[in-house]
Formats: sequence, C-alpha cells, structure tokens
Amino acid sequence: MKFAKIKSVLEYSAYLLIIITCSLLIHSNLSSSSISSKPDSDTIKEGQTYEALELLASQEASKIILLAVSPDCPFCNLSLPFYKSLIAERDLISSDVKIVMAVNGSVNRDRQRPILDSIGITPDKLISLDFSGVKISVVPTLIVVEPDGKVKQIWLGKLDQKTEQEVIRIL
Repeated sequence: MKFAKIKSVLEYSAYLLIIITCSLLIHSNLSSSSISSKPDSDTIKEGQTYEALELLASQEASKIILLAVSPDCPFCNLSLPFYKSLIAERDLISSDVKIVMAVNGSVNRDRQRPILDSIGITPDKLISLDFSGVKISVVPTLIVVEPDGKVKQIWLGKLDQKTEQEVIRIL
C-alpha cells in the first residue's frame, strides 16, 4: 500500500513537471519571438531596392510600412492587435504613411481577409506578393519602404513592446 502511494505521488510529480516545462517553453518562445538581429544574406536587406517594392512605392506617401504575414503563422496572428493599433495611430495623427499588408500568394490573401475583417484591421491595401522575390523568409516581417522603393528598416518576428513603440514613432 505504501508503494502504491509513493508511485501515485511520483506520477503526479512527473505530470506536474511536464506541465511546468511545457509552460516555460511556450513562454520562452513567445517572449523571444522578436528577432532583433539583422537579417542574413539570404533575406531582405536595408538600403536595397527590390522590383516588387518599387512597384508598391508611392510618391503620394512619405513611406510605406509593409506587413508581411501568413494566415497560418501563430506569431502573425499574435501581432494583429499591434497592427490594428498601428493603423489607428496613423489615422489619429493623419500621417501620410501607407500601411500595406502582404501575403505570399492569392490563396493566402483570400484566407487572410476574413481574419482581418473579424478583428477590424483595415490596411490601405492587402496584396499578394511573391515573398521569395523580395527575399522575405520569415513572417511576420515589418518593412519600411521609402517612396523610391528602397528598404529603410526591417523587423523580423513578433515585436516586443519597446520595438512596437519604435515602429509607431516612424509614423
């Protein structure tokens, strides 16, 4: 009987340890999901011009903030409330910065629209963009594009609050 009780306590402790470990791993992944390092050579680079971004660039805007996302990306979905507040802040201060959301492929655009509509996100445009042509290898990716199509700044992954404030200051 004593052995059964010890076995039960050990099983309970093991389950508890598994739950705690999983919780810590999830928390660690969420809190470190913002990638602050500069992109490597296989990804989009600051100071470069890409044909697709030149076509997107507009002389009517002081700059474009391009939000590259995927409907299947959990970090993209976690970033949506920030994107909503970014658009609201831009509208509040009447900035001429354009905010464009891009998905990789027209099927993804059709899948992304209902997600945006459900939480009230209205970017200036939702476009289908060949991510490989712009060397976007991570989503979410936030890119500031100058009117001439040149990439000014890039952020990869889900942004932390400090970086979100830095992006808002761009408006």
